[in-house]
Amino acid sequence: MPSNDEIRRVEWGSTWGEIVETQIRVDGVYTNVDADSYSAQLETYDTEPEKVADLSCTKIDTGTYVMWFHADKATYNPLANYYLTFIWEYSGKTLTKRVPVRIEVGVK
Repeated sequence: MPSNDEIRRVEWGSTWGEIVETQIRVDGVYTNVDADSYSAQLETYDTEPEKVADLSCTKIDTGTYVMWFHADKATYNPLANYYLTFIWEYSGKTLTKRVPVRIEVGVK
């Protein structure tokens, strides 16, 4: 699995599922918690990202979610960079996780 800072390479025309965890620190240990609310979106790959589209998101376990991105050939161009962005709220705090993705042809 790539590190959090590594750009994900998504095959043009395919669907990518990115797993994210919602965690808080309890007594020095990170623990998964269910978000009070959550959403996912595709954003521009800029210093100040802007929303491009909403993404579907599925809860698969306690504090574990999957953001789904379909690199539709009719909508997106190859060699484009974006962020998959997961926004979640827990106990009144809003947190954001951005994962960089690049649409490519011939990903293996």
